Amino acid sequence: MMHLSYYAEAAKHYSPLLHDYRNQLQIEQAELRRLKALYTRSRLELNGDYLFVPVLTKDGGTTSFRWNAQDATDYYGYDLGESSGHLHTGAT
Repeated sequence: MMHLSYYAEAAKHYSPLLHDYRNQLQIEQAELRRLKALYTRSRLELNGDYLFVPVLTKDGGTTSFRWNAQDATDYYGYDLGESSGHLHTGAT
């Protein structure tokens, strides 16, 4: 015959509510560590982009592929003022 204490211990051990409570405590501790690291340490971020659109030029009577054709007068592709050779960088 099993005693009442056995059932009480089994209920504590297998209770989904107690498991959820323990998991929430661990999540709270992890979040506190994350926030502490975020607000007490500096962080440097670098970002940038380079807009690159090559064009085909017909200058000089020959058709050629140009990586950055800022001086082309007869070409196929995007507007040179909007396309190649623009670099944007930033640091925060």
